[in-house]
Amino acid sequence: MGKGRAVKCQVTNEIGNSNTFFKAPNGKYYKTAEIYYSWRREEDSRLKCIDVLCDYCGYKGFAPTLMTKIISEFGTKFGYDVLFETLIQLQKQFEKAVMNKDFNSETSKLLYFKAMISNNIIDVQKQVERSKKDQRTTNQFDPGYFDFDLDKIGCPTGGGKDLSVIFGKDF
Repeated sequence: MGKGRAVKCQVTNEIGNSNTFFKAPNGKYYKTAEIYYSWRREEDSRLKCIDVLCDYCGYKGFAPTLMTKIISEFGTKFGYDVLFETLIQLQKQFEKAVMNKDFNSETSKLLYFKAMISNNIIDVQKQVERSKKDQRTTNQFDPGYFDFDLDKIGCPTGGGKDLSVIFGKDF
């Protein structure tokens, strides 16, 4: 194995050796595989948000610059998963707005959608955080912690009210 060449991580911009950095399927280098997979999940979530909002607005095959800017703004602040959940929850409101409102331009439609998202995204973020917290607490509880055999510790397991086994025969 040779010395390798100097490469730059696409996410962290750190410079390292091609032998120690992770080469992704896209041909680019990342410091570790975890950094790449984290970036990939975020990128996939971002693209899902763009696709959903394009469907709501009626765009086929392209996304206007303003839309990608709005998605990037909310995605970097709240996370793309929270933004995606917000878009799903607002689907009926988006469809109703497209059908019933008369927008002067595409820009006004996108700004209206931005206002709807900003009014609801904090509530969705709280719901997501609450569900993650509930999931953590249920995962932390170990019912096996209380499993023990009463015979092994010398406690009577049956027989009613005979406490002489515990306190001795003089009781």
